[in-house]
Formats: sequence, structure tokens, C-alpha cells
Amino acid sequence: MQSYTATVNGDYAVEITFGSCVNTSARENITGVGIKEITNNIVSIYPNPSTGLFRVNFGNNNSTINYSIISVEGKVVKYEKINANTTIIDLSNESKGIYFVKITDENNIFIKKLVLE
Repeated sequence: MQSYTATVNGDYAVEITFGSCVNTSARENITGVGIKEITNNIVSIYPNPSTGLFRVNFGNNNSTINYSIISVEGKVVKYEKINANTTIIDLSNESKGIYFVKITDENNIFIKKLVLE
């Protein structure tokens, strides 16, 4: 069995050749390949390192934001869906160490390392 994973948006078709016979499938339009990142000047997380309380500023975002805090072991320790430009997150009950803050909206994803002291 053959397979192909598109790496860029575009129109794709399958062409099969057997001897002198050639058959081509209908074209399929593939979109949504890749992830557009929110740049660092739009999202800010501070203070970092933190003792447990930190603020996330999403810039002038008007859509619903999902954020999750993920430990280095891959465990989601906090998840929330909000409609705001800023929020305060409390991780004071979590162990000291490295965490990742994953922020997504309708079109973007941003992952930032957070250190709890």
C-alpha cells in the first residue's frame, strides 16, 4: 500500500502507470498544512521564571483562546478556554520544574517554556 502526506497546501492527484496504460485520479485540494505560529511580540508570559503566579497577555486577540499547561512528562496540569486579552494563571500548587504553556486560537498555536522556582 502506498501513501503520501502533503507538506504544502495545493492540488494533488494520483497517477498510476501500468505498462502503457496511465490513469489519473480527480484532483483534491489540500489546505491547512502546517501551523502558523503566534510571534513572540503578540503573546507575552511573565514573570518567567515564576514562583507559581504568572500573567499571559494575548495581545489584541478577539477570538476564543485555549491554553494548557503541560509538564515535561507530558501531563496536562491545567486547561482553560477564555475570551480575554489577558489572564493570570496560578500554578503555585505544582512542583518546581519546567512546564510548557500551549496557547491556541482559531488559526494559531504558540508554545512557550515556563520555569517554576
